[in-house]
Amino acid sequence: MSAVGSSDCRYIYVMGGYDGAALDLVEKYDIISDKWEFIAPMKTKRFMHSSILITINDGLEASRTSNLF
Repeated sequence: MSAVGSSDCRYIYVMGGYDGAALDLVEKYDIISDKWEFIAPMKTKRFMHSSILITINDGLEASRTSNLF
């Protein structure tokens, strides 16, 4: 499982994980409303991975999730 915060610091996205098999789940936590929401799953199931969000020049965002193995 990995997690990354949004550039506006309002949401936390949690992706993948392991529950007997790799997961493709993506959940979004809204810090203000204190609620979780399932969003579109990843195309590839992942576990033992990392995620990063990079904000460049006035809000242009790039995100990446990669496997460690």
